[in-house]
Amino acid sequence: MPRMNFVLTDMDGLFADLEGRVREIMSLEYPRVRLPRPEDRKTFYIDEQIAPEHRHLVAQIIAREGFFLSLKPIPGAVEALKMIASLDNVDLSICTSPLRDTRFCIREKYEWVRRVFGESYVEKMILTRDKTQIVADYLL
Repeated sequence: MPRMNFVLTDMDGLFADLEGRVREIMSLEYPRVRLPRPEDRKTFYIDEQIAPEHRHLVAQIIAREGFFLSLKPIPGAVEALKMIASLDNVDLSICTSPLRDTRFCIREKYEWVRRVFGESYVEKMILTRDKTQIVADYLL
């Protein structure tokens, strides 16, 4: 029997389009705030590349009730993740970080995964602020 590979996959930005939703809301509600194009970004977090006086807007958007439930799946990513999970030698878990500044994040992430992937994936979720504490063969 082949060795099982423990694979962790992130959620936001890998198969849940957090940045796309932030961009959508920002363009509707704050059309004068300039966001960098994804290809022009030089840092990981989108709010690090907008004017300091507008950074709080991103935090306010993400902290809203319903924000995480409104994320769209990244095209092709859900199917790819399901394909990886179906491999005989893979034990896949979703490992995601809860955000501190919103009381809705954890519940909504669980609900989003339930809606998009199904109950079996909810049971395989790991929420942690420090992913380096989770031992795995691969982290996507």
